[in-house]
Amino acid sequence: MKLGICFLWIFLVQLQASLAVTIIDSQLASACTYYFNKFDWGCDNTGTGHMAGWPCRCASDYYLASVANCVEDVPGFSNHQRKHALKHVKSRCLLKGERNFPVSLLKELYDETKDNLVDPHEFLNMTDPTELNVPVNQTLYYNDADFAIYLRTFVQFTDHVLLTQWLSWGLNYYWCFIIFLGLLNQINRHFIGLSLPMGTFFQKYVQLPGLFSNKFREPVRFWKYLSVHLPTRLQLLILIPFIIYTVLATALHYEVELPNVYINESYFLTLDLIGYRSGIMSFALLPTVYFFGIRNNPFALISGFSFADFNFFHKTTAIVMTIEALIHSAVWTAYAINSDGGYMSLAYQLYWKVGILGTVVIFIILFQSSSVFRERAYETFLFIHKALNMVFIASMWHHCIDFGWMGWIYSMIAIWGFDRVMRLVRIIFAGGYRKATLRLYRGDILRLTIQRPRFFPFFPGAYGFLYFYHEDLPSYCLWQSHPFTVVPSKDKKQITFYFRARDGITSDLKQLVLKSAQVEIPIRVALEGPYGNILGLKKQLKDEKTTQFVALAGGMGICSVFPHLNHLISIYKQKGLVQVSTEDSSDSQASNDDKNSEKPKKEEYYMPLKLYWTVDDLAKVYWFADQLEWLAAHGVEVKVWHTGSKSMDDYENAEFDSLMESLKNVDFVQATSRLCLKSTLDEEIKQAKELDMRNLSLFVCGPPSFNDDARAALCNSIDLKSSLNISLEEEFFGW
Repeated sequence: MKLGICFLWIFLVQLQASLAVTIIDSQLASACTYYFNKFDWGCDNTGTGHMAGWPCRCASDYYLASVANCVEDVPGFSNHQRKHALKHVKSRCLLKGERNFPVSLLKELYDETKDNLVDPHEFLNMTDPTELNVPVNQTLYYNDADFAIYLRTFVQFTDHVLLTQWLSWGLNYYWCFIIFLGLLNQINRHFIGLSLPMGTFFQKYVQLPGLFSNKFREPVRFWKYLSVHLPTRLQLLILIPFIIYTVLATALHYEVELPNVYINESYFLTLDLIGYRSGIMSFALLPTVYFFGIRNNPFALISGFSFADFNFFHKTTAIVMTIEALIHSAVWTAYAINSDGGYMSLAYQLYWKVGILGTVVIFIILFQSSSVFRERAYETFLFIHKALNMVFIASMWHHCIDFGWMGWIYSMIAIWGFDRVMRLVRIIFAGGYRKATLRLYRGDILRLTIQRPRFFPFFPGAYGFLYFYHEDLPSYCLWQSHPFTVVPSKDKKQITFYFRARDGITSDLKQLVLKSAQVEIPIRVALEGPYGNILGLKKQLKDEKTTQFVALAGGMGICSVFPHLNHLISIYKQKGLVQVSTEDSSDSQASNDDKNSEKPKKEEYYMPLKLYWTVDDLAKVYWFADQLEWLAAHGVEVKVWHTGSKSMDDYENAEFDSLMESLKNVDFVQATSRLCLKSTLDEEIKQAKELDMRNLSLFVCGPPSFNDDARAALCNSIDLKSSLNISLEEEFFGW
């Protein structure tokens, strides 16, 4: 249903775009105006190349009467087409002739002169070009023989533009097709569970690996400051047909004939046709670029693509759109420079100025969106990005308002406005600015706790954007939002967020706590959310008896994998898949008095759940100790992989000993290097096969390099001959 609505929406937007065109929507008006433009109406020039001639011609009632009679008398057109043609003439005179008059004036001139028309052949030698320079001071009638080429010209030109529209629509329909394939995959993955032919091969060699190396989430760096995020092979496979189609659609099928009364020189005709093609194709990508770049992307849920995936598609389609815009601007600049009127004949007009502005702005947006700026000053980048976006929208509005193509502009504004409205709605439903507590832990870890909003559904992988307010914080923090994973709390009425203090607002929050000299401080926050994939692991949970779940976390990634494990435990409890046993065999033989004081029973699940967490400093375990203890007490096999330079003995103190005592069911491993994900996955796959498991589900979240290593390890561990289905749930929020 939602997909059908999206298709219908795109169709209506594109239909509006075609109906809004004022340049080619009236073949009749264009043919009539160009036919009579070849005469001198007291303007000392003829033809359409002289932009200065339009104010003079539109000021001549003889010219307007001649055009009106042509529009009303040429056979083969309906009354509706004739009325629209008269509106076209009015718009053309307003835009180029700077004369504003009602359409009724053209009707009046037609009624007054229709019985007193003069055939130009009666007083001019049409074969002698010098005769056309004789000023005309009477109303002319079009000559059928001469007029035929004018009508043919604009029929062909209109066909070219209509073909361009269809080719442009293909750009959006291609992405609809990709989203539809994603929907089919979502349905199969979460509800059906069919094993597709070559599915394992596709996963091992196409879906998971990076393009050339193991790097995907982590950028490939060149020199000191330049870095590039390479796509996966699947992303590249999606992009290649799109790019090939765009190149072919831009370069092929230009079939307007010469001689041509619109533009009779091959050079200028080629520039004009390419200019139309590239400009329309650039506009056609506006809805796609904006949909892929907003938070409230309706295609994210149905397609299964992550925010990071759509962000990558947003960047690449924006680059293609910018290249098309550059071609459009370049060919029209070349046209203006080499035309009879010269560059200045067009440069003074508003649509030309804002067109140049729009092209320059999108290049600035692309340039400042590079990692050189984004990684070093993200807050500044985001502010400039949004400000330039507003300038671009305004410039495109004024560029097209007199020409048409406004359907694309309306869609761009509608998508941008839809996202802003939905953000506000989410904030309102979450209670607006709410009271919260902020606490600072070792390792510069901050914990934010708020009461769970009534209309805030929680699901594993959910995240929200937080806006902070405190009298000691800079005022711009009210308008900045940052994404953080929602972590369930012991108190079901609360939700928590953990994040590390780095630069920007998180550093300000850290200083806020330090200056207060308190353990916790009150603060107000606005919560926008939840976002994320709400479908979760529906199919795997139906096969819980034959599915093994393993979570791999690096650093702060524990915040993203913990909600999944927490959710699985609650599901297993509901289904009764729990076997309760005491800590050791002697417990079962204890007396009744001893049983009252025995330690909490450890719940062992029918399906083992495992967590591997790598940290570089055991002091950082403090802030998440309660959750680790809870997982271990509920049957999860928890292993903390410590890679720091300090040994366990270096942490000996009363507080640390108390921590270790509470986490005695957690296995701590001292290591000199990061957890070897390849050997870990090999061992988990081996164990899953020994237990006759059908599915192995992996949750992965950590720094970019950690996620890339997990992907690479999984690719190397997948056995094409094995019947074990392996799925990867990767949590990563990439810009």
